[in-house]
Amino acid sequence: MIVLYPRLNKEGLPFYRALLFLLILMSAFRFNVGVDTYSYTKEYDTFPNLHQLTYSFIQESRYKILWIIFESTLRSITSSFYLLQVILAIFVNYVVFKTIRNYSLHPFLAVLFYFLFFYFNLNMEILRESIPMCLLLIGIDLLQKRKYISYSIIAVIAFFFHESGVVLFVLPFIFYLNINKKIYFITIIVVFLISNIISIYFAEIIKNLNFLFMEQKLAYYETVSRSAGTELWVYIKYVIFPSIIFFVTFKKLTDFEKKAIFLYIICSILYTQIFGFFRIRDYFLLAFLISISNIFVRGFGNLVYNNLFRLVFIFTFLFIFLFRYYYSDTSRFNLYQNYYPYNSIFDEQIPSSRLNYIKYLGK
Repeated sequence: MIVLYPRLNKEGLPFYRALLFLLILMSAFRFNVGVDTYSYTKEYDTFPNLHQLTYSFIQESRYKILWIIFESTLRSITSSFYLLQVILAIFVNYVVFKTIRNYSLHPFLAVLFYFLFFYFNLNMEILRESIPMCLLLIGIDLLQKRKYISYSIIAVIAFFFHESGVVLFVLPFIFYLNINKKIYFITIIVVFLISNIISIYFAEIIKNLNFLFMEQKLAYYETVSRSAGTELWVYIKYVIFPSIIFFVTFKKLTDFEKKAIFLYIICSILYTQIFGFFRIRDYFLLAFLISISNIFVRGFGNLVYNNLFRLVFIFTFLFIFLFRYYYSDTSRFNLYQNYYPYNSIFDEQIPSSRLNYIKYLGK
């Protein structure tokens, strides 16, 4: 069973709530911050309201039924995309902060990691997928309380918001497995060795499940090819580094942390072969970040008290997962330009650097 950590003390709780409020405001009042946000905003102007919604539109849409109903309902209330932003900002960040508060040894450090590594993507890019991801976080508590019917309802809702929500149907089978270190190790090695074979068969299976996965999205599940240097870096960043942390600290990890890091590593291995698994991996990213923050607080035996070791660990982690990501060259632009400088709905301006990036991507 997953053990929840003690609540924040009375002194820390107001600051924690203030951080939540700040991140909600930042997401809710952004103006075209995030490439996907720009696309959703443009589309919203022509999205049908409930009176205009037709069966043919639902059938031909690349969106799942619950997202269509959700967006159409809001479109019936207002023609402004801002209402959708506000609702998602409140829901997503409330669920994330509640999860962090329940499972983190140091909630403020976990929030820092969330902001650095996941906040912008979760709030400003993967808007539809953010809902099933947060429903999974809610579902973990339901599984812990053995409320299987409630969890099943949550899983169905998640899937009908975004097809990747199928992950929620698999989670219970892993949640209750009692796995030792040897089994974890063997599983990771086996998946690593046969990942190429898995990817080929998986891609074929997905293509035959077009009733689950939209045809426009099938490219996500095809095998990928990278240069040798890029491939090595991907393995170091997403597989080797997390695996080292996992096995070095294994004895000090809770069951929640073991499963979180394990699932992150498995999905990362599959991501090296199938691009679409980066979406599946994101379902476990917050739990992975919480686990990393707990490891950092709990420490690696006596070494944790060595300040030099602390600095080396944190800067290595930040470089691998932050600097190399936001400052990586993607189509002649740096990824951070999706979000910086920040613009709000009160000025409704898009900086030229971001506009050029969006035009280049054809959004």
